[in-house]
Amino acid sequence: MELLDPVNAPSDDAGRHAALLEYDFLKHLTTLGLTAVGVIVTLAGTVFTGTADRDRLWVGAGLFLAGAVLAFMALDGIVRDARAGKLPGRAASRYRYLAVATMGMGVGVVLSFAHSALG
Repeated sequence: MELLDPVNAPSDDAGRHAALLEYDFLKHLTTLGLTAVGVIVTLAGTVFTGTADRDRLWVGAGLFLAGAVLAFMALDGIVRDARAGKLPGRAASRYRYLAVATMGMGVGVVLSFAHSALG
């Protein structure tokens, strides 16, 4: 089975459709990450105000923020490639993978904190 190279793939309708799907996915991922940061900050000021050690909560917020920034960087790469008449390159895919992994770690850290804080 041969893997498709997004850099050298033909610029047909399927390739453009895939680029639009990737763009929409990253747009939603950016929104999700920034929303998660807002929710974490709100929870830190309400539910977890009595918790003495909230360092893990801030690490989780930082991971979500980093994931949102990575997703936004991938969006920038897609737009740059589209302006040049190309399909998204490998850099956008790498940023996407890193964004999803970073936000996944953020979920784990925040859930771990919530479990220990709420008992």
